[in-house]
Amino acid sequence: MSRPEGEGDAGSPSPERQHPARGPHRGEWLLGLVSAALVCALLGYLGYEALTARDGVPVFVVETQAPRPAGEQFLVPVTVRNEGRRTAAAVEIEGRFEGGGESVVSTVTLDYVPARGEVDAGLLFPQNPGKGTLTVRVLGYANP
Repeated sequence: MSRPEGEGDAGSPSPERQHPARGPHRGEWLLGLVSAALVCALLGYLGYEALTARDGVPVFVVETQAPRPAGEQFLVPVTVRNEGRRTAAAVEIEGRFEGGGESVVSTVTLDYVPARGEVDAGLLFPQNPGKGTLTVRVLGYANP
């Protein structure tokens, strides 16, 4: 019985089909070097951030949206952004509405606002704060 062409005695490929062993291709070396450089750069950046983040303080920016009805009250959506390099905990926000001869205060406490992050919240008022003067500010925070 004849064997199919290309097979030797033990089922191994014929000598014409064998390829000599060769090392990694240049592309593999290049990809390995680029990957190693990226990993080293990432570790350096994370180390720098970890060592210098303690030096900063929270820097808050408060933005409000238009008041809208919320049941028998009015909701003022608030976004608190921390542009600083330090996370803040127990961030207390105060909204003060003055209009019609009276002053109404609403507060909310945020569990935390991460460094370079933002948190959405809401302040509730018994009357529409769009018909007067509304001032929103950060009263204080704690270090986590």
